[in-house]
Amino acid sequence: MSVWLKQHILVATDLEEGAAELVAWGASIARALGGRVTLLHVDSTAEAGFHDAAEVAAWMLEVQGERRERLEASAREATATWGVPFTPRLAQGEAAATILRCAEEEGVGLIVAARRSRGLLSRLLMGSTTRRLVRHSPRPLLVVEPGSGAPRLDTALVTTDYSEESVRGEARAREFCEAVGASLTVLNVFEWPTYVPPAPGYMTHTVSPSALEGLRGFYVEALASAQASAAARGVVVTVDAEAGHGVLRYAEEASVGLVIVPTHGKGALRAALLGSVSERVVEGASRPVLVLPRASLGGAPT
Repeated sequence: MSVWLKQHILVATDLEEGAAELVAWGASIARALGGRVTLLHVDSTAEAGFHDAAEVAAWMLEVQGERRERLEASAREATATWGVPFTPRLAQGEAAATILRCAEEEGVGLIVAARRSRGLLSRLLMGSTTRRLVRHSPRPLLVVEPGSGAPRLDTALVTTDYSEESVRGEARAREFCEAVGASLTVLNVFEWPTYVPPAPGYMTHTVSPSALEGLRGFYVEALASAQASAAARGVVVTVDAEAGHGVLRYAEEASVGLVIVPTHGKGALRAALLGSVSERVVEGASRPVLVLPRASLGGAPT
């Protein structure tokens, strides 16, 4: 088994509606790998500063005790339902940072978390827990949309642009799919260049149909060469679209069970200002997305 594909999985739960789907995904993968699950709940109450007020100290202790009981009950129920060992863990702190810290301490190979939608202003000012995990986790991260249904490990889709990171990501995706018994489709999305005026007041540049056909022919030839050099063994599909939208559209049309996205790690500033393909896919997908961060891809595949 690959070094990155460890058998220990961490499922981050808020103990609310939709948590059962996270547990189901973590259990399904752990069972396929012969692994185990740590069920983590992060209590962020103290982050609000209430711990400094004596009048709410007793209330906080009561809330924490109630959450611990619910967490332990959820772990027992999951173990009985799925036949996979679940170990409860309660931690305190800011959600994303605490999840990453606990994942490091536990030495897990995969984090499973829910996608929680927040408003645009909230995302711009502080970011959601999921966005922070996507940007900062050095471990593979499975983001599950509440309401997405029962786990499907029969089909998966991995994105590629045939860069070095994508080739490594494809190799890791194949290892994962072989381990869980999923078929894999490799998807390349080609985003046609946008032609804009060179300066305000100038006419927008246009390209003749013949020139566009020539560009398309050059791209198809280059793509075929990239596919051959990458020794792709699965079905490779090319879609003309903006990268994030193309991935989401194809995932819906093909009804895949899981979308896998290797990340390039092109810089925190660029991601903060413009976002990334992986973030756009995570935010827009109606099915689970497995993000493979650059740090988890290792060296060149063999």
